Amino acid sequence: TNSITMLLLACTETGESVLCDEFTYTGLMAAARPLRRHTVGVATDQDGMLPEGLRAEASRLAAAGRRARLMYLVPSGQNPTGSTMPEARRREIYEVAKEFNL
Repeated sequence: TNSITMLLLACTETGESVLCDEFTYTGLMAAARPLRRHTVGVATDQDGMLPEGLRAEASRLAAAGRRARLMYLVPSGQNPTGSTMPEARRREIYEVAKEFNL
């Protein structure tokens, strides 16, 4: 959790959002909350985060003037689901992340 705290401090500012799987590592939420960073769950399926879900949440935040700067993602052995994201999905997520400068 200390590494996550340091990452949040280095890459985000108070009040900003971090996009993550809708079911994510509780340590991320524990680190984000006292720093006043908001975790925003992105829709997932059995293969992990959905690219269209990531685009939808990033667009929603941008429309509200609250751009996300960071995406927390564990594509292999995701905690807590244990899912592993297929390579094609990883590439799709990467394209969306580039689109929104995550």
